[in-house]
Amino acid sequence: MKHLKVKDDDIVCYLLGGMSETEQLAMEEAFVSDPQIFTLVADIENDLIDDYVRGRLALQQRELFERNFLTSPGQRRRVEIAKALLPSLDRIETTDADHSAINENPARRQRFSSFSFKPQLAFRLAATLALMLFATSLAWLLLENRHLRQELRIAQEDAARRERELGQQVTDERQQNSRLADEIAQLRGNSAPQTTPPPLQTAPTFVKLLLAANVNRDPVSGIIPHLTIPPGRKQVQLVLKMEDSGYPDYRAEILTSSGVGILTRENLKPSLRRSIATFTVNVPSNMLTDGVYALRLRGMSKNGEGDILSNSSFRIEKP
Repeated sequence: MKHLKVKDDDIVCYLLGGMSETEQLAMEEAFVSDPQIFTLVADIENDLIDDYVRGRLALQQRELFERNFLTSPGQRRRVEIAKALLPSLDRIETTDADHSAINENPARRQRFSSFSFKPQLAFRLAATLALMLFATSLAWLLLENRHLRQELRIAQEDAARRERELGQQVTDERQQNSRLADEIAQLRGNSAPQTTPPPLQTAPTFVKLLLAANVNRDPVSGIIPHLTIPPGRKQVQLVLKMEDSGYPDYRAEILTSSGVGILTRENLKPSLRRSIATFTVNVPSNMLTDGVYALRLRGMSKNGEGDILSNSSFRIEKP
């Protein structure tokens, strides 16, 4: 593999979620465009799964594996398959060792020669199955990321357009109020027109921030969206869009950059449009100060277990 530009350690870092968004995109482009790198990624991923189910990973790697690799339902199924196959593979290795010991006896070599079993076929079949599962998961993730980015771009353009329309509407209303005040002053016989100040416009009590789902990534890496909270706004409305995962219930958590939870929303229900789920979380603005936060979304199963579906970071600024 010396002709490849990707190192094994880089692939392990990618699989365990230790890369930034830019590095991850570069890695994905590399193994999509080069079949040899793709095969190498699949082999190293199989080795990671095997070391995990056999308890060979170091403590830090095991924590990264469980926090980042096992967040996908497809990856968890692969690990469950590996655990189910582990006793059979151990028996195969034990049987092969016994056959080797028997073959050392010349008197019994001929007797057992027809029953010698080579486990390479089983490992090849397992590797082929893992490669097919990895390719399917990768294609789905690439399509999903492209779809979500397009949804986010459309939502941001729509929000900017509405903000411009609202600003123009406020300006027009103020000008109209000023003209009406001048006309009223003239009708009352005042010597000089007096302009009354326009009535105070009722500002919205909340400010909105759109977030994109962040899967299997460091929640504080790359470019994160930021929000400036104007004075008088009592709530921050966080809107997260992602593919519907089909869970019966969801839980949202707001975490500081140090991982301290400041708010939890239970029994969260998304609004569905086609296959896109939109989650809305309202946070009191007095709970937020200048800094980086993360919106963590969990899918809750019927037995009460939660799967992390997204870690989306955002920055808060207060004037």
